[in-house]
Amino acid sequence: ELVAESTLSSSRYDIRGAMRGPGGEDHVGILALMRMSEESDNLTHAMFEVQPAILNDFVELHARLKAAEASRGLRDWGTGVCPVSRRILLRVICRLSKFPGAGQGHAVMEQLVNAPLREITSRKQSPYCAERLYNFTESSYDLAYFSPELLSNALSTVPEALEAVTMTVIEGYSRPFSDEQATIQWARLRGAAYTMLRTLVTGDMSDIAARAIGALIKAECQVATAHFDVSPSDSSFTIFCDAVVGEDTVNAGVYIMLIKAHLDEIAKRKGDFQGANKCISLLQDVAKAVLQLITLPSPEASNSVDPRPTTMEAWFLSMTSLLALSNTRLGMTSAGAVEEIVATSCTAAMSVIFMKDIRSLNEEPGLSLDGAQTSSIILFMTVGMPSILASLSKGGATPLLQVSCEGQSTQYDGSIAVGVFVACLLRGVSGALPPWCVEDTPELFKAIYFAMGKDIGGFLHILNLAV
Repeated sequence: ELVAESTLSSSRYDIRGAMRGPGGEDHVGILALMRMSEESDNLTHAMFEVQPAILNDFVELHARLKAAEASRGLRDWGTGVCPVSRRILLRVICRLSKFPGAGQGHAVMEQLVNAPLREITSRKQSPYCAERLYNFTESSYDLAYFSPELLSNALSTVPEALEAVTMTVIEGYSRPFSDEQATIQWARLRGAAYTMLRTLVTGDMSDIAARAIGALIKAECQVATAHFDVSPSDSSFTIFCDAVVGEDTVNAGVYIMLIKAHLDEIAKRKGDFQGANKCISLLQDVAKAVLQLITLPSPEASNSVDPRPTTMEAWFLSMTSLLALSNTRLGMTSAGAVEEIVATSCTAAMSVIFMKDIRSLNEEPGLSLDGAQTSSIILFMTVGMPSILASLSKGGATPLLQVSCEGQSTQYDGSIAVGVFVACLLRGVSGALPPWCVEDTPELFKAIYFAMGKDIGGFLHILNLAV
């Protein structure tokens, strides 16, 4: 049934299940096979008893579906099944290969994982075109469906495959595309690279994965910053358009979310100090490029998709995960680095809020704050208030903010920095932030009060400084 040809002739729905909705027959069939590997060990054992060679049958089926997919090429119609259906079958094979009755399961998996690696490495010197981007994309998505351990081992053996994908994505940020199809395939490759790396960071954060994530984040932020510096209203700029960062593709800042994903995995495992310190080093490495982008004074882009809101949201969600992890006192050795990142991140958020003119209805400088990016900032401040106040009081904001306090000493001290921070919150509820942020203000001031050890006198002193 899965490899049979459709009777719909040249319609795109020749690919069985291309509608990806309930009732797509091939997808339902694949899900039935998936249940055999996940429902229970008893069911899987019974399957091997009935058909001992079932694993080889599935491998042969996957090969036939992959061949049908390759024959379609860039077309979205033809024989075979949707790629996502075939990849679910690939995941079924991965799980069955670990079962005691699977026989040569390890050899089968090595053969399967090496196929997309060979596809990537064999095409890395080919011309930069839609076909190469398509093949890189499909191979990267295939790799994402293997287990984190198997994928990590495979990429450690063939690191040039991940490097080729990374450099192909980065190259796309700085080159004009010859046609619309190339732009679309490059946008898909961005998503495929993220999906593959997401599988990797579910396990250990390898050095090669950390380098790839850092390079992708900095490349995206740097090209966005350069664009705003030159001409933010230029509609010919094609990188941050709907075809690349629209609803059907991944947003700007998506690679920052890989750091958050790994920090969340560490929190579940409770004890991976080395992985936590790698994430901190990675955040340090990319902080300058990210914060430079989100603090640009350029008004919100009108002729393209502004990359700053989603980048800011991803950054502060990652910072929240870092603070939540450091609050558990897992024994990370980079406490000083955490304080530095917290201070610079908080100062960047303050800078964006201070940009807003609460008395003017004209076009405002800086990115729009009416969205999820502001929710992420509020969450960051609420969760990490003790760390934020500690970092600011040690002088973390001195090089980044110019402070003027009428009637007060201009000599910098810790209370001045905290006072500026509270003034920022007051400015936010005075109109710099969207009206719905007022609901979170009591929790923020409660967090400040508790972070100051419930010192009423000190709290009132900070409020006076802020006003």
